[in-house]
Amino acid sequence: MRLRRRTTLLLVFAVLLLLAFGYGWHAWRSLLREQGVERLEWQGLGLSAEGIGLRRLALERRGADGASLRLDVEHALLRWPGLSGWRPRLPGLRVEQVALAWQPAAASSDDDSAALDWTSLRETLAWLPEQIHLERFHLDLPCPAGRCEQDGGLDIGRPSGALFPLAAQLRLQQEAQQAQLDAQLFEEPTGWRLRTRAQLDRQALLPLGSQLAPADGDGLWQ
Repeated sequence: MRLRRRTTLLLVFAVLLLLAFGYGWHAWRSLLREQGVERLEWQGLGLSAEGIGLRRLALERRGADGASLRLDVEHALLRWPGLSGWRPRLPGLRVEQVALAWQPAAASSDDDSAALDWTSLRETLAWLPEQIHLERFHLDLPCPAGRCEQDGGLDIGRPSGALFPLAAQLRLQQEAQQAQLDAQLFEEPTGWRLRTRAQLDRQALLPLGSQLAPADGDGLWQ
């Protein structure tokens, strides 16, 4: 009698588990459809002593307004997180290759006067990995000539447990030409200071320094 009851409970639990899984899967697919995601696939997700690895990720999204996005990521490694106060601290993210193709909505227009919400940007930086290394990227983006493609690499880094100074190195390659941009962003009491240096085919260009401060009342930069 006890064995029969235990078997019945196990069967009920298994049925409930299957129903919960089916509902979760249906809700997940519905969420993807609502966001316009037509394809989301991944391969080689695994754990190691270094962190969480992913061999390949493919995403395709198409909006009702005509906007589209295609993203392919290969060989990504997110190092195990630590703690910085109450917030998880992500030490680093390494990605071997990213391919991105983007098409904006047909009726979209650029608004250069849009305000930059620095508070939100600061919060976003706080959640990003402290060191980001993107070995290679390939971009397919709209441009005045129609579509333009660009290859390159990117490194972004900041001190452990701090947001600033934020350093970035952008490397671009177009056929035989190479360009490199190094930038550093410092936080100051009255705003932010940006320093940049550029090279074209290993020849240094003039460095540039800028002061960034919120304009009065409208949240824009000056």
